[in-house]
Amino acid sequence: RDLSRTARQRIRSAVGRRRSALAAAALMLALAGSPLLVPTARAATITVSGGCSLVAAIQSANSNTSVSGCASGAPGLDTIELTADITLTVAAGDFDGDTGLPAVTSEIVIEGNGHTITRAGGADEFRILYVGETGDLTLNDVTISNGEADSFDDGGGFLLRGGALALYNSTISDNIGNDGGGGFNDGGNLTITDSVFRGNYARSDNGGGLNQTQSDDEDHPVVTTTITNSLFENNEAANDGGAIFVELGELTVTDTTISGGKAEAAPGINIEGDETTVTITGSTITNNGYTNTGGG
Repeated sequence: RDLSRTARQRIRSAVGRRRSALAAAALMLALAGSPLLVPTARAATITVSGGCSLVAAIQSANSNTSVSGCASGAPGLDTIELTADITLTVAAGDFDGDTGLPAVTSEIVIEGNGHTITRAGGADEFRILYVGETGDLTLNDVTISNGEADSFDDGGGFLLRGGALALYNSTISDNIGNDGGGGFNDGGNLTITDSVFRGNYARSDNGGGLNQTQSDDEDHPVVTTTITNSLFENNEAANDGGAIFVELGELTVTDTTISGGKAEAAPGINIEGDETTVTITGSTITNNGYTNTGGG
């Protein structure tokens, strides 16, 4: 009070500035843990139409660049939109066997919009899809059909090699592989929801619809398959597991029907291995039969 009015105003101004600075600092500290300040990965949408093929779209998503007229992929999740059925006439490369599409090595969603990805009749043998160790692929509302893995290769529809694959409202049909006619899960994380495996064939060995194993225990976490509210119908194996063959890891089947399977043994589900855990809940296994005189 003994100071002059001018001195008091200077002190009040200095205190006000200090309070503002402290308030700003407190706000930054509060936001430090907030998602508002965490950089988020950009996402790209790549539409397969015109000059952009599905092969080039996957390459664009994997490389975060523009390939052959497709929109550029971006860091993080990329979405590929199908606008028509896709017919593959040649293999895109050799990924543990000839494969119609490039290996998926990044995070990709394929929105099928009810369309089909198929191998052309009369084309050389190749499976449709391959998901590598770094790949994370989601298929939504799409059909994978008529894949035929070459010679003794596995997984006619898809081969999941240590990555992640999720199927939603999708169909895997009329595919052929040595093991795993419809698909082969080797050390990966497979999720099947509201989907259908129909008419697939393991021509030499096991798992007409699906085969689950793990070829290299040290490189991958526990292999898992989770099947929910789905249908395995009329799948066939030359040896064991007409619908599903599992010899390692975890298999969970919920609210699912398995019917019409055929095999030498276990035409429904064949379970092997002392490191295998299978849980079946609310499901039906019915009307599966032997191709010859097998049992189990």
